[in-house]
Amino acid sequence: MIKPGGRLKKLVTGRGRIKPHNVPEKKSLARPLARRRREPKSPGPFASLFVKRVPKGNAYNQESSKPRRSPLRILSRAVKLTMMGLLGFVLLAVISALLVGGFLYLSKSDYFAVRHLKITGLSQLSMEEVVAAAGLDRPINNLTFDAKLAVRSLSGLPWVEEADISRVLPDGLLVEIKEYKPKALVSLDQLYYLDEKGRAFKKLDPGENPDLPIISGFSLDELISGGPLVQAALGEIFQLMGILAERSDEFRLDSVSEFNYDPDLGLTLFTRRSGLRLRVGFGSYLEKFRRLGRVMAHLKRNGQAAGLAFIHLETPPRVVLRYNNQGPSLDS
Repeated sequence: MIKPGGRLKKLVTGRGRIKPHNVPEKKSLARPLARRRREPKSPGPFASLFVKRVPKGNAYNQESSKPRRSPLRILSRAVKLTMMGLLGFVLLAVISALLVGGFLYLSKSDYFAVRHLKITGLSQLSMEEVVAAAGLDRPINNLTFDAKLAVRSLSGLPWVEEADISRVLPDGLLVEIKEYKPKALVSLDQLYYLDEKGRAFKKLDPGENPDLPIISGFSLDELISGGPLVQAALGEIFQLMGILAERSDEFRLDSVSEFNYDPDLGLTLFTRRSGLRLRVGFGSYLEKFRRLGRVMAHLKRNGQAAGLAFIHLETPPRVVLRYNNQGPSLDS
């Protein structure tokens, strides 16, 4: 009896199968990545103008197909370029000459001669002063008039804070002037006009008699430097001026001749008619003048208002009075 063994045993027992011969194995469904085929670079559309293929055996050589220029052709091209450059230069010169000639013609034309002049903002200055300073007192052309130079000349006038000139073509000019507004006179080495910003802008000329109070107690260097202490002191004076401008008694603003500033004593007022000295100090001006008004009303009722020389308001709630000729002092 033959005993099966090996491969035959597996077949008999059902543990194996006969694998047919010459049967190709199943391939995987996944395809391997194909290598990219590098295509040769195609020449550009204009390559044939400059490169040609010359057969050499079974291969081709690339050689430049740019034609070689002859010296005569190069010379001809250079002459053409030179002529074009000269033509462009002549054309540019002609256009420039036409522009310059046109401007010169217009600058002498009566069409742009200034006939209408308007000046605004004058209060202290006269029309003649502004016209002369701006150079408008002679025939001028609106196109050639130097407005910037005229503005600088106008700014040199003592009353002018700002100036501006604008053209109104074809034959007009508008001159706008902003003058300083004097707030008071300030006593330095001599009297100067002082504006509302505390700037001394002009000396008081002989013959000028403005109806303005005088501010004293500052030096020229202090006012020019315009430090914070000076500005604060001027602010106190201007605040007191505003309060006095609303009064209608003998202490109204137009009846005060001088405001004296002292860093220790404060503000002192001097009246125009009687020369009365009124020590105000610093701050609480409304309350101090209310108290003074009640005291003055009492003195007038009792016939004691005449002959007052000094009033001290810095001792609240009292008011200290002193009369002329070393008279008695009164506390009210």
